[in-house]
Amino acid sequence: MPDISEVCTLSKPELEDRSAAIRSEILPLAVRGDASSSGFVIEFDHSESLQAKLENWVALERECCGSVAWKLSSDPLARSLRLEVAGLTPPDALAETLRALPAATQPLASPNGSDACCGGT
Repeated sequence: MPDISEVCTLSKPELEDRSAAIRSEILPLAVRGDASSSGFVIEFDHSESLQAKLENWVALERECCGSVAWKLSSDPLARSLRLEVAGLTPPDALAETLRALPAATQPLASPNGSDACCGGT
């Protein structure tokens, strides 16, 4: 799988700024996670404001990392938000952060068959 520098169209300073914002504004809110060589999953407690922030982030990422599959799902009954990203090796710092969290309720779907994750969106 490619890493972020191979798929992202942002300049290096733009990518560093985006990564810093994600580390300071989004990752501290994660409650569960999982990372593999083919992508990652981040789960959050549901809130309308966080859902709006994640929707905005995913929209931005789809512009600069269009070859990566991004899927944000919401389950208000379970009070959870789930972000699945497939087709990208997560940066080391992100993978370490996610592995330090409790495991995601479901791992990222396998990229070689029934990729229930993301469906190219």
